[in-house]
Amino acid sequence: MVELESAIAKYYREIQQRPNLTGADLPPLSRNANIWSTLGKPEITFCERDGSVEMELSWSPDWEEEHGLYVYVSGDAKIRFVGEYGG
Repeated sequence: MVELESAIAKYYREIQQRPNLTGADLPPLSRNANIWSTLGKPEITFCERDGSVEMELSWSPDWEEEHGLYVYVSGDAKIRFVGEYGG
């Protein structure tokens, strides 16, 4: 859970560096754990990719409303991707 939290917080901080693209004035995170208060409940789906099952988590937070936030987790619980849809 800490790895997921860190990965999403890192992506949020990257988004902060390009506020003209998000249309939002994003407040800084004082701790990585604060990212959860910006997300709400995720949509969770499972899919088969290259013979193993992966989990996809997706949100539509205010700070990435247009593209959404997606996280792909491999069958061995490694975070493969954090970013906007199609990224």
